[in-house]
Amino acid sequence: MITSAENSFTIAASASRDQAFKHALLAEDPYRVKDPKETAVFVSEERYSDHVFRGILPDTGAAGTSNAGMPQVRALMRIMPSLKIEEAPATTIHFGAGSTDSIGIVRVPTLFGNITFQVLPTATPFLFSITDMDKMHVRLDNLTNRLIQADLIVPVTRRWGHPWWLLEPAASAAFHLTETQLRQLHRRFGHPSVERLSRILTKVGQEFDSNLLKRLTDICHHCQLNAKAPGRFKFTIRDDHEFNHEIIVDIFFINGQPVLHVVDSATAFQAAKFLNNKEQKAKDLWDAIMTCWINTYLGPPEWIVHDAGKNFGSAEFKQYAKGLYIRVQEMPVEAHNSIGKAERYHGPLRRAYQIIDAELGNALTNDQKLQMAVKTINDTAGPDGLVPTLLVFGAYPRMTDDSPPSFNVVQRAEAIRKATSEARRALAKRQVRNALSTRNGPDTTPLHTLPLQSKVRVWREKNGWQGPFDLIAMEGETCTVANEAGIISKFRSTIVQPYLEDKDTILADNQPPQQQTASEGNADATNESNADVNQDGAAVDSIVVAVPAAMETPRQELPRRGPGRPRKRLIDEQYFFDALKDPSERTELLESITTMAFLTTKEQGDRDLAVLLRSKGLIITPGQPFEISGRTEIDNLIARGVFKFELYDPVKHAKLRIFDSRMVNEIKGKDTAAPYEKSRLVIRGYNDDGKAFILTQSPTIQRASQRLMIAIAPCLFQRGIILWIRDITQAYVQSQTPLQRTILARIPEQLRDRYPEGTIMTVIKPLYGIPEAGTHWWVTYSTHHRENLQMVTSTYDPCLLISGSDKFGIIGMQTDDTLGLTDLQFSDLEEEELQKAAFAAKPKEILTTENPLTFNGCRISLNAEGGIMMTQKGQASKLQIPTTNQEYIEQRARGAYLASICQPEAAFDLSIAAQRKEPTSDDFKRLGSRIQWQIDNQNRGLKYIPFDLEKAKLFVFVDGSFANNEDLSSQLGYIIVIGTEDQTDNDEFLVKGNIITYSSTKSKRVTRSALASELYSMVQGADIGYAIASTLKLITKQLGIPDIPMILLTDSYSLYECLVKLGTTKEKRLMIDIMALRRSYERREVHEVRWINGEDNPADAMTKASPNRALRTLIDKNKIAIRVEGWVERKKDEK
Repeated sequence: MITSAENSFTIAASASRDQAFKHALLAEDPYRVKDPKETAVFVSEERYSDHVFRGILPDTGAAGTSNAGMPQVRALMRIMPSLKIEEAPATTIHFGAGSTDSIGIVRVPTLFGNITFQVLPTATPFLFSITDMDKMHVRLDNLTNRLIQADLIVPVTRRWGHPWWLLEPAASAAFHLTETQLRQLHRRFGHPSVERLSRILTKVGQEFDSNLLKRLTDICHHCQLNAKAPGRFKFTIRDDHEFNHEIIVDIFFINGQPVLHVVDSATAFQAAKFLNNKEQKAKDLWDAIMTCWINTYLGPPEWIVHDAGKNFGSAEFKQYAKGLYIRVQEMPVEAHNSIGKAERYHGPLRRAYQIIDAELGNALTNDQKLQMAVKTINDTAGPDGLVPTLLVFGAYPRMTDDSPPSFNVVQRAEAIRKATSEARRALAKRQVRNALSTRNGPDTTPLHTLPLQSKVRVWREKNGWQGPFDLIAMEGETCTVANEAGIISKFRSTIVQPYLEDKDTILADNQPPQQQTASEGNADATNESNADVNQDGAAVDSIVVAVPAAMETPRQELPRRGPGRPRKRLIDEQYFFDALKDPSERTELLESITTMAFLTTKEQGDRDLAVLLRSKGLIITPGQPFEISGRTEIDNLIARGVFKFELYDPVKHAKLRIFDSRMVNEIKGKDTAAPYEKSRLVIRGYNDDGKAFILTQSPTIQRASQRLMIAIAPCLFQRGIILWIRDITQAYVQSQTPLQRTILARIPEQLRDRYPEGTIMTVIKPLYGIPEAGTHWWVTYSTHHRENLQMVTSTYDPCLLISGSDKFGIIGMQTDDTLGLTDLQFSDLEEEELQKAAFAAKPKEILTTENPLTFNGCRISLNAEGGIMMTQKGQASKLQIPTTNQEYIEQRARGAYLASICQPEAAFDLSIAAQRKEPTSDDFKRLGSRIQWQIDNQNRGLKYIPFDLEKAKLFVFVDGSFANNEDLSSQLGYIIVIGTEDQTDNDEFLVKGNIITYSSTKSKRVTRSALASELYSMVQGADIGYAIASTLKLITKQLGIPDIPMILLTDSYSLYECLVKLGTTKEKRLMIDIMALRRSYERREVHEVRWINGEDNPADAMTKASPNRALRTLIDKNKIAIRVEGWVERKKDEK
């Protein structure tokens, strides 16, 4: 046999002999340059015809552009019908001394990508130019006859002395699964990832092209638009799990008695237990699971999957599961296929029990017969010959004397491995077979296009179609539907359809649409042969719902209550003061009116306690309970000039509202040996229309300011500085500024007998119950500190003041409470000036190890090492798991309040909960989980330790999560820490310090990129960082120590590059914030910007539901190791 090489050598030798003979006869020079002709390319018309596609010729220098002749393009279009010749500007292609113009382009998809060929009106092959090969990074290895692109290798064939790249379908015929079948499997299995689909096909033994499968996934429109594709409910590829990873629980009935059925999802191993008909609470179900599964076999599983139900889905059941670190998953309503393994085994277990019951009768108890039925099912081989007992225990049960002896541990392990591998292979084969042969399910596209709040109808197994209901949410293939009573349920999209309403039909009042359709159909049944067609010939829905007799009686329409609190007046003021001019008649009318005082539970309890203490002699004040204390209160207010008495003038007071007033009585000193009665005059200022035109919100100290004082307090104790609080007695009535409007009030009922008839009070100074009273007191108290104590306010909080004299002092004001961090000289000065101002106040309380302080909802305690612990003072006792929408709002607010005090770990979850206007069951679960954590960790708070304040730095950790909220908005967060840093090896530094403030908020600005969310979070953190740093500058100036520099830390490399390397961004609106940060960086308002490792960023817990452990480490140990990825060295004298 002659090889191609030998054949080429023979042809070359023959051609040389012919050329020599021709030269001898004609004396022609074959190397002389001849005149060029128009046609210089000669090809075989038959070789490159439109009948057979020859392939692609790579690595050719014939032209600078890939091109192909029209006949070969037609031949390829027969193989690839999707190819089309597109119009394009003509390109001149040169072949040697000739040239031709292209008539269009064709884009050929290949393994290396799409290649654009210029189509020529010539009989030439597909030429893959060296220029395009360079662009696509493709190289030709002529020694091994391969085309190589990175890791992709394609073989080529030598023909006619050239390498040819074949694209015929025969080139991929070696793979068993075609592209069409791979597309079908990809769709049938719910668009899984390439790795998961490859794994199951490998188990089956099918051969496939993994690169083709990856390409199909990459170009899939569904996979590109959805991060997680909603897979079909019937074909779900599950990861390989072992025994006891996931159990499926369900309740079914045997002979009218409920049975708890437990099935392991990996091995189909089962357990069951009878339940009491009357006791199926969450505690009973949990005890049954513990008895028949957890305490009997391997222990608690990782997952418990159950059908929709109140008992399994209750907070109590989930709490039991959480105690054993078990996660619970609830399937939607009417989605039995989701737990099909348990549903399929109900029948065999029921049948086995009935056979045993028929054979044994009453010889055994029902529980014993049920256990025998379960044992029978577990020891019975399935359709593939696999026994669940073998999969779990690695051995067959002994039946007779001839049964082999029990295996040892090694043999059992090998048996389990082989049986599990065979089970997985059989399951994968069945899944592929069913996916390829099953028809499409219901079309849910119309449902996905419905707007929220649209009407839908739901199919129920017992009652058929039900509705119309409101569609309130769509999450994948799960529809959240609210019925007429407002009860929210979840259904799969396959049993939900849009409800079509007839706009011309007018429904009767208080009658469901289905009921009216049914009644009209019954009434007209004798007159019309087709009740499903109206007069216009349009078909209407004939599906109706039977309404129970109890619902047929129309409900009475209750009167709608208007917004706001109803106000009840005993008599109209205008009629009282204008119509009755005679004083005698006015007195008679006053005596006829009975005014009732609505006492709160606390007031009534204090009144009862006053009577009890008087009977025991602990209170010896003369008169009736609270009589003397009430008169003393009025006398003191009169002495302070708070109000004055005058007779009502119908002309002067005609257009003024007269408020009611009352005495609020309570027992003080209940925990002491000398309790006493105290009364306070309060104006009933509700529904005050005049407050809309005045400032009523009085400033209070910010949490950041409060934590700033406590954060630096342990560092200053060694300097002789103390931390103390002071409570001002009756702060509002001690205001020194008069009211800016006229307030009239009636005298309290208990004191009317002391004044003439028709006497009213004109309030001159602030009094409790008046909206602007708090603002007047803040002005008075703040002015006292600024003028008498020579203090200045901080740069961001008007209630945080720093001493401007040589005496060190920091004061935080919270209404009538004062928190002070001062030296002894300033403390004495504050006491002296307080007495000069004649402010009534309680004695000052100083923080010691035996005397903790309570301020602004916090409990501040001092330990023996000089550290401070800040926790909540008891609000956590009011927390409970929410079950209704109103409780959701209440508990969310309570949890957020605790998080703002001393629990930053809960800030993100409660921020997300605050964004839910209509919470779903999943929202209730997430909030309940966080509330439960706060209930379990009531004593968890923030610890503050001493450090060297002269070496301190202000660390601002920032983080942003792009579009991670339900409405695709971004979550922004930051944490600010003051402390010292110690450099360690491997570009790592150890931060030791205290948390000052933190935040987790939803971005109000639109974010179009991850860089935008990171930038906005840095802007927020830097803003509050500037304010705290400027306030610290005032403090360090008083202490005579260096200023504390501020350092910004982010885990975003792109943001770091923009700030320190003058990078830019396509979103020009972001450049405003970037330039502002750069200017601060240049002015050294920001001392450093560091790029840190994402796992070491504690602000990660402010933006993610599953954060890293950096924040927890910082709270527990007050120190954290930070790995720095990038930073800029800045000299101390750098300007």
